[in-house]
Amino acid sequence: MEELRTLPGIGPYTAAAIASIAFGVSVAALDGNVARVLSRLHAIPGDPRKGASRASVEAAAAAFLNRRLPGDHNQALMELGALVCLPRSPRCEACPLARDCRALASGRPEAFPASRPRKPTVSVRLAAGLARRRGRVVLVEDAILVPGHLVVPLVEVATGADAGKTLSAAWPGLAGRPAARLTPAGTVRHAVLERRYSIEVFEVTEESATSRVPRRRATPGTGLRLLLHEELAREPRGGLLRKILALNAPGSDAAGSSRRGRSRRGPAPPKPPGG
Repeated sequence: MEELRTLPGIGPYTAAAIASIAFGVSVAALDGNVARVLSRLHAIPGDPRKGASRASVEAAAAAFLNRRLPGDHNQALMELGALVCLPRSPRCEACPLARDCRALASGRPEAFPASRPRKPTVSVRLAAGLARRRGRVVLVEDAILVPGHLVVPLVEVATGADAGKTLSAAWPGLAGRPAARLTPAGTVRHAVLERRYSIEVFEVTEESATSRVPRRRATPGTGLRLLLHEELAREPRGGLLRKILALNAPGSDAAGSSRRGRSRRGPAPPKPPGG
């Protein structure tokens, strides 16, 4: 578990799922579906993500774990929550745990776990730059959406501001080299939890390395990387990068995007299995 947690993008649940399913480690994998099943089975009040409720759910998960077949056990609970113990209108008549379910016995299975108040939706406007050096895509470590994932350089754009000018001014600090020209490529939409992003994408032609225009170091922590398309499949990245690269693929449109330019570049990298 400790070794898995050192990998980029691997949190407690994913590490437990991999450890139990792939390596047979006796550890409970606790996702939202499993937490709902156990909250109802034991009638645990409160939000299973926080405080005493979380501790109770974690203890219940560990006690209930089949340590001989932890991978099968975890997958069974995940499926039970996904297909039977639904957030709304649970199919209690089909549940193999119905006889022992305290929430069902109370007559209010949907009261567990406690419903969480929805956070208000927040709209965020970004500008993204797609540039290449020596045939490689210029990428940085994401500091806005999912920290640690690779993405093209991004900058937040103020209301009423010009996205291209904002990106051009920020580009030396983001990528370590001035931008010579920005060409609009399209707009993509993306959501992370309650945040709704509108990302205006530009193809960036940079000043050459031999240009007399002063170069600046990229901002510390940006993790500047230059990768070939085929190398991206081995790196931690999210759906936003796929959408942005799809704008650059001839004859294709990204989901939720409006195409404004056409590129002669190569296609986006293939989507990994399960990704």
